[in-house]
Amino acid sequence: TPLARIAVALELARQDSASSEPLAEIAGDLAELSRLVEDCLTASRLALRPESLRPSRVDVGGLLDAARRRAVAAGTPEERIGIETRPALPSALADGELCGHALDNLLDNARRHTPAGTAVALGATVEGDRVRLFVRDAGPGLPANEISRIFEPFYRPDASRSRSGGGGAGLGLALVRRIAELHGAEPRVDCPPGGGATFSFTVPLAPVEAGGRDLSDIPAGPPMVLQPRS
Repeated sequence: TPLARIAVALELARQDSASSEPLAEIAGDLAELSRLVEDCLTASRLALRPESLRPSRVDVGGLLDAARRRAVAAGTPEERIGIETRPALPSALADGELCGHALDNLLDNARRHTPAGTAVALGATVEGDRVRLFVRDAGPGLPANEISRIFEPFYRPDASRSRSGGGGAGLGLALVRRIAELHGAEPRVDCPPGGGATFSFTVPLAPVEAGGRDLSDIPAGPPMVLQPRS
């Protein structure tokens, strides 16, 4: 794509330049533009073709690892992203591509609001017949009036809470909400009194027969829609 070609050319220029700081700022802007384009494409897919949800057996640990690798490749220092999860998480029945996109958006949001030198936690926990995917930051948290609106399309909270002094276009968290809804749940944000925020959503666990066989190993049929819970 044109953006990918620009990114490659920019990286080559940074390698040959004596001063890479201005180019690093351009690279950051380019990454922001790439995320915005990806969000717009995903929003179009979900708005026009919700039936295109493709649930399959998803390795939750692999999903988290892949999200961490993408964040590191996008410029987040590896030591700033920790994974919190228990060993041998069961498989989920979900659209892995969309869930990965949701995690990418949550990690980008956490990066914006976490002070330099502090870590972001990425993880998963099992809750009944679902698995909760979460991203926890060490930022200032959210006031109550913003918690109720944070997943609205194009809503942008107070920019002073952002480490960079700015924010995105207000699409990232709205897409997280839509992806969660297609998997039968609502996203959630928890803000403890001492600061910080945990953004999360849940997806179904892969069904298991009484004898222990994982039914998600059965080849998938036609795409289907997972309806939100009432």
